[in-house]
Amino acid sequence: IAQQSEGGEGWKWKRGIRYSAYGLLDGCISHVWFGKLDQVVEIPSLPLATCTKVTLDLLLFTPVWCAAFLSFMAVLDGKDAGKRVKEEWLELYIGNVLAWLPANVVIYGLVPLQLRVISFGTYNLFY
Repeated sequence: IAQQSEGGEGWKWKRGIRYSAYGLLDGCISHVWFGKLDQVVEIPSLPLATCTKVTLDLLLFTPVWCAAFLSFMAVLDGKDAGKRVKEEWLELYIGNVLAWLPANVVIYGLVPLQLRVISFGTYNLFY
């Protein structure tokens, strides 16, 4: 979807494979993260639990996710991962927080644990 919306030359297979590979890895890691987060955050108040999960996600998971994403894509593209993280991490992190904050509130607050990975994946198609 993103490749088509960028007005490029059509489907770029290498790029599609890189993103698909990262998506598979990300889905597995996210599944574990969501489960552990629900185990750790046992707050009976839904608004407080949601705020806590969103905060932990933005402070613990997202910074690591951004570095991992940039590194993974750089390595698969034959580029210097450290340089890419250094140059692009902050911009990706800020953009990620701005784009995902509303989605995180909805997903952590309303979506059952077993449907969170697919919910994040669906939102990510449009991000």
